[in-house]
Amino acid sequence: MKKNGLISFLALLLLGSILSGQSESDTKLPSTYAIIKTYYESISNFDFDKMREICSTDFRLVESSGIYSLDEYIGFLEPDVGKVKIEYSFEDFQSNTELNISWITYVKNIKIITEGKNIALKTRESAIISNENDNMKLRMIHSTNMNK
Repeated sequence: MKKNGLISFLALLLLGSILSGQSESDTKLPSTYAIIKTYYESISNFDFDKMREICSTDFRLVESSGIYSLDEYIGFLEPDVGKVKIEYSFEDFQSNTELNISWITYVKNIKIITEGKNIALKTRESAIISNENDNMKLRMIHSTNMNK
C-alpha cells in the first residue's frame, strides 16, 4: 500500500513539474512537453515535413561541439530511413514560460535499433520554444551526452 502511495505522489509531482511555468494564455497553445515529444516522434518516423512544421526557420541543434541547421540535421538523418528504428523516452522535464518564450530542460533516453543491435544513449537537453503568430515553434536544442 505504501508503494502505491509513493507512486501516486511521484506521478503528481511529475505532473506538477510539467505544468509549472505555464500561464493561462498557454492553455490555447500546445504544451512545451507536447512540442518536444512531437518533434522526437517526427524523427522516429523520419517525418521531415513534420520537423519543418514544428521548428522555426532559424532552428539550431547544438550537439557534439557542432551547430546544425534543421536542413543539415535532416540531411544527417536521411540515409537512415528504413534502416534504423529510434525510440525516445523522457524524464525530469521542466519548463518555464515568460511572455512568448519557453525554456525547457529534460533528460532524453534514446534506443537505436540497427542491424540487429540495440544502442542505448542518454542525453541532458535544453530547448527554447517561442510563440510566433500564435504558433509555438522549436528554435533551439542543446544536447549533452550523459553516457560515460
